[in-house]
Amino acid sequence: MVSLATPPAGGDHFEGLEKKITICFKKHKISAGSLRLIPRETWSQVLAHARCEILSVVDSIPLDLSLSSEGKKKSTTKGVTAHLLSESSLFLSDTTLTLKTCGRTTPLEALEPILNAVCPKWQQKCLDEIITYASFSRFDHTFPEDQPEPNDSWDSEVAVMNRYFRGEATILGSGVGCCYNLYVANYLPQGEIIDAFSTQVACTQLDPVASFANFSQIGSAMPKASGLLKTMWKDLHGNETRCIANAAVVDERFFEPHGYSANGVFGRHFTTVHASPQESCSYLSVETSMPLTCEARDRFVLGAQDMCRSGRMSLTEFALCPALFAKREPPQVSGDRKSVV
Repeated sequence: MVSLATPPAGGDHFEGLEKKITICFKKHKISAGSLRLIPRETWSQVLAHARCEILSVVDSIPLDLSLSSEGKKKSTTKGVTAHLLSESSLFLSDTTLTLKTCGRTTPLEALEPILNAVCPKWQQKCLDEIITYASFSRFDHTFPEDQPEPNDSWDSEVAVMNRYFRGEATILGSGVGCCYNLYVANYLPQGEIIDAFSTQVACTQLDPVASFANFSQIGSAMPKASGLLKTMWKDLHGNETRCIANAAVVDERFFEPHGYSANGVFGRHFTTVHASPQESCSYLSVETSMPLTCEARDRFVLGAQDMCRSGRMSLTEFALCPALFAKREPPQVSGDRKSVV
């Protein structure tokens, strides 16, 4: 990643690098029975604390709240609800929340509102009775001086997480702009395997011509009918007939004056893309929660690279079961300086 020490004159810059919170709750502790059953109005109030709002929503599998033949209430909540936000995305499954925000957002200010919405009596309990794990992560900010408290420093962010969780903080990578800050509170029993994955490709120093062509409506003769995620879906996920990713529901949006966000949901997983094309702060991130084989991971990385030529690429893989990533070498990507964490 590249870091610019001083914002350009005129303020033509945007902090594209995201801050991400993930919390997995124990299902029987969720007051509504599922995160997907908590009303949209409640999530809008939660997100106001993070300085962002919901623009659109899609589901991988629609909620089924019908009655059984015996007249009893039944609900099917398996799947993912994806909220495309004014500043990135919110994903909700039955038990797991992922809030990924960019710009001058304050996602850590939404921590307590999230807990209040999910488990109103959480303060009367130990959080390890309610939560399976929680994490907070981000790369180094490009414009750290623009970030409001408590997201103005890693120490402040860790202090907020420690206020709620019992976790560990670390900084991976080295060099300006290549550090990945990570906090994890893991309440899983030792040796338990859980389906908690993330593979993210983050690119900076984007080709200015290609980035504006792909991630901006400005200069286009006609509004674009679709964006890169829908166009590049098979390049990222493959085209295997039985792959759940083939049933994806994609939600895309171009922002004014520049910028692009997209969510794709399928089964219990999501893929999301966020891009800022301005040369002073160009950035592209492509992330999926779907567990990937080595071959699928290499395809995903190369597909992300094909979205826009870049000068620097960082690949991060996260799992609460590190053995699942054992002996995995980074893919060979031509033309990029890679940082792998």
